[in-house]
This record gives sequence, C-alpha cells and structure tokens, in this order.
Amino acid sequence: MSVGDRYRISLIGQVHGHLTVNTFHYRHATGNMATFEAGLALANGFILQVASTILAVQSSQYKRLSVEMQPIYPAPIGAATEVAAVTDGLQTGYPPVPDTVALVVRRRGAFAGRANRGRIYVPAVATLYYDEASGRWEPVASAADFQNIADALHADVTATSGADIFEAILTRRGSGTFVPLTDGSADFVPRSQRRRELGVGI
Repeated sequence: MSVGDRYRISLIGQVHGHLTVNTFHYRHATGNMATFEAGLALANGFILQVASTILAVQSSQYKRLSVEMQPIYPAPIGAATEVAAVTDGLQTGYPPVPDTVALVVRRRGAFAGRANRGRIYVPAVATLYYDEASGRWEPVASAADFQNIADALHADVTATSGADIFEAILTRRGSGTFVPLTDGSADFVPRSQRRRELGVGI
C-alpha cells in the first residue's frame, strides 16, 4: 500500500443561517501519490457523481457554498482548495425539513465492527420526502433518490480527466490506516442532526 494517496473532500452549505459540513475521504485506487492536480480532478468527479445526488433531494432554500479538496496523508498539502461555485438545492417549491431533522446514510467498510462503519447526515432535505403525520420519510417519493445517495457514497469516483479512479474510504485521523467502503444504505427514519453551537455547523 502506498502512502500519500489520501484526499479529503468537504461539502459545505448553509440553510436558515446554519453552516453545514459533510466530510468524505478517498484514495487513489492504484495507490498513486497524492498530487494537487489529481485532487482537483477527484473533486470535480465528486461534484458530478456524488454531490449532485445529494443536491437532488435538498430544498432550494439550501445553498451549497463550496466543495473543498485537500490532499491529507501523510500530511496535509497546502490549504483546502475551493472547487465548486455556489449552487442551490434542486427541489424548488418545497421548504426544507426542520433544522433538527436529517437523512442519515449509513456507510459500511470491508471489515466487521463498529470502527469500520460511518454515517453521513444530509441536511435540508425537501419536505416532498417527509410525511409530517407519521414523522417518517415518505417511502414512495424517497426510496429511489435516497438509495442513489447511498450508492454514490460508497462507489469509486472517476476523475473528470478519466485518468484516475478514487476509492471511497473510512480513514483513521492521524494514522495511515483506512478501510475501503463496500456498502451503504439510507435510514428511512429521520434522525436528529449532530450539531455544535448555533451557526457553527452540522
């Protein structure tokens, strides 16, 4: 296994004045060393193949502020670089669900155990997908779109240059170990978002 092949992608947005941040990690499937140019190609591939599936279920009141990329292992290379322009959620005419509610997408690694699993909290899902009476996601409207997100989050990303394939991983902060992601599923029960102080992040 090569070192220096890891990248961090941050998806940064805002809804109702609250900053939202989701973080993803990838590595060169071929173990190539991290370069800034390859990272940019990864980020653009991520926007097309992953971020677009998330944006598709978000209310137009959500604003994606940026997608940032940074090579991170064995040490961060420079500052995080902003790649994407500001973009609104694609579900017009539907407000977002309450700020405390999120779609949870579960991510599973190649090995057993809690340490080899992760979750992503998707904010500002449009009320089109929410059944207020039951407090659950509306199954007919949400099933395919939510599964598209789950599938995209553990799939390889092809760089826009077509020259590189990047593998989705769970990474151990400050260490060289990582776990390839092999599966993902959407939780059809809405969950409370993890959050910090008001306005700081989700």
